[in-house]
Amino acid sequence: MKTKLLYLLTFYSILSFSQTNLATNGNLESWTNQTTLDNWTIENNVSQNTTDTAEGTSSASFVISDNTLKPLILSKVPLTNGVEYTISYKFKYVSSNFNGAHPITLKIIRAGSATTTTNNSFASNNNWINKSINFTPDQTGDYDLSFSTATFDGDGFEVLIDDIKVFDPSTLSVNDIKNKESFNIYPTITNGNIYFDQVDQVDNFKLSVYDISGRKQNVTIENNSIDLSGLATGIYLINMKTNTKSITKKVVKK
Repeated sequence: MKTKLLYLLTFYSILSFSQTNLATNGNLESWTNQTTLDNWTIENNVSQNTTDTAEGTSSASFVISDNTLKPLILSKVPLTNGVEYTISYKFKYVSSNFNGAHPITLKIIRAGSATTTTNNSFASNNNWINKSINFTPDQTGDYDLSFSTATFDGDGFEVLIDDIKVFDPSTLSVNDIKNKESFNIYPTITNGNIYFDQVDQVDNFKLSVYDISGRKQNVTIENNSIDLSGLATGIYLINMKTNTKSITKKVVKK
């Protein structure tokens, strides 16, 4: 009976996540016209793309031919001093000239803030790639969040950007949490396996792994361990559920 219970851990359990995305229209779905992205300022060659998206029906296409006119989108996000936020987005190179001279640049700045940041991303294929960073502001107020491209070798290229999120991971919630008792999992930062306490005396125990967007992940669960080695680097949520409780823990895959 107990062995069968462990096999049941791989079954799908329905779980709803809610989070507040501080990047208004961060899914890049709302456009006034093909070159006007609602709630974002656009500079240079940025336009709506409806044929290739990471989610929804629209992404933003950035086209650059030289380094004098850099495509850029910019929006203001309200942040709170001392809170660690996660900024994530997806990008895809349409062109095939992958190299370190063609960055996609995420920038967060605020006048007078010492915790502004600039982060560059690159690709080695034409697939959608998920990128996320953590950021802790030293001021409360609006920060400028921007995405741009550059070419440092003069060769032009095109990249798509989609699904921009800015959120506090601690505000992720699970619907219908029945009490606050915890299961123990360890370690919470890993590049391989994490472990959980014995559940031999627990009836109808189910365990599932989700990414920060609420998508269930395919992982191997056996012998009170969860193998995360096949997942991309990032934050994941481990949901442990019984008949009487539903607890979610955050872990970081290095």
